[in-house]
Amino acid sequence: MVPAGALQAWQVSVAGGSDALEPLAVTSEWLSSWSPDGRFLALVGEAPDTGTDILVYQAEDQKTRPYLHSRSAEQYPEFSPDGQWLAYVSDETGRPRCTCGRFPSRDADSRSPARGATSHPGLRHAGVVLRVTASRRMMKVDVRFSPDVWVGRSQPLFDFSFVSCNPVRGYDLDRDGRRFLLTRIRRLPSTEITRINLVQNWFEELKAKVPVR
Repeated sequence: MVPAGALQAWQVSVAGGSDALEPLAVTSEWLSSWSPDGRFLALVGEAPDTGTDILVYQAEDQKTRPYLHSRSAEQYPEFSPDGQWLAYVSDETGRPRCTCGRFPSRDADSRSPARGATSHPGLRHAGVVLRVTASRRMMKVDVRFSPDVWVGRSQPLFDFSFVSCNPVRGYDLDRDGRRFLLTRIRRLPSTEITRINLVQNWFEELKAKVPVR
């Protein structure tokens, strides 16, 4: 049973042609990235003593295990195209910075910092990491994971406004990286306020219309 008000994740087998939903055994974490083989799901959890941490859900045994659990804020986990690296954002150095850690290893020696502060990283199969700047500009960065992590220069793609989904990405992209899926923010026209109505003794009027029995 899922507690009332708790978040529940569901999955559907698109390849099987069925639209039946199956629940995932995760209820209190933010879902971020599936591994290419579909065996692991990177999550972001929150703990009172450490803040946001990175967890990994294993589909085989339906268990969730910690990947990074420290006093730093770790967010936006994203699997590499080969599934052997996990990119994420950490403020361990005092500012948000993208780091790539080997997977499933959790050793500190297996982590390689990616140049430049970043947020909302997304990886596509062509070996490109996408990042969003503070001004909501999508940037393209070439990246190589083998034998070591190498990150090239940032190149701007386009500016856009989307619904932020911290601590996970608020957008997605298809396998070839040519199309984006995002929730756009619709700016409603502002309305000028020219009058304020003040209603007095409204409780007496309410009792007259709805007598208490």
